[in-house]
Amino acid sequence: MKKTMFKSNSNITKLSVNFTTGMSKIKCSILRGCLFFVLLFAFNQVNAQKKAKISIPGIFLKRTHISIGAGDYQYPYNTKMENVFAGNFATQTDLFFRYSDFCISLNTQFAAGYHIKMYQDSLRGFSGDVPLILQANIGHLSSKDFYSYFGGFAGGGIDWLSHNGWRYKTPLVTIGLRSWLFGQSFTIRYMHYYLNYFELKMMNSITLDLNIGKYLSSVKANNQISNFMKPYRK
Repeated sequence: MKKTMFKSNSNITKLSVNFTTGMSKIKCSILRGCLFFVLLFAFNQVNAQKKAKISIPGIFLKRTHISIGAGDYQYPYNTKMENVFAGNFATQTDLFFRYSDFCISLNTQFAAGYHIKMYQDSLRGFSGDVPLILQANIGHLSSKDFYSYFGGFAGGGIDWLSHNGWRYKTPLVTIGLRSWLFGQSFTIRYMHYYLNYFELKMMNSITLDLNIGKYLSSVKANNQISNFMKPYRK
């Protein structure tokens, strides 16, 4: 009887593991498919503009935003949440947009940090990740000619993560806000990583980035003129 029960439990455990692995693979396949179609659309856009005698590097430079910042990556270990503090370099390439305050973009964020023992995880080592994210942006920083003081975004993608000697490929989702603060443009981003590995079940991160670029000065000046003229418009 005991042997039968043990076999039954073992089979249930195997089914559970197979189901989790299968769901993870399905999520990755869906995200890969979405990214493929978006990149295909972007390629067609580039070809169309190439015919108009605009260089490909020029197209991407014209549509790319750059940010630098730092963040805190958290993951569960036994009964506590461990922390990895990292610096990051982020880019956003606007793939297509209809208005100056809305666009679909391809984002990435190169992050690197070092884990020291905070609570229970005694392993020390470098951590880093490179996500590829398909993102919808509204308001602030949705183009290089935006008008909104505030903005937000949400999206999902795939992340290549290295942590304490382990390497993972995992789906992720992200959400965040953008705004002017102290005369500068900032982005605050939250990301959740669906890992489902024995040694690392999940991870969250929150980062604060300074958006940089000469175009921001022009945008700020244009917005000030627009706000000044607003009462005189009919």
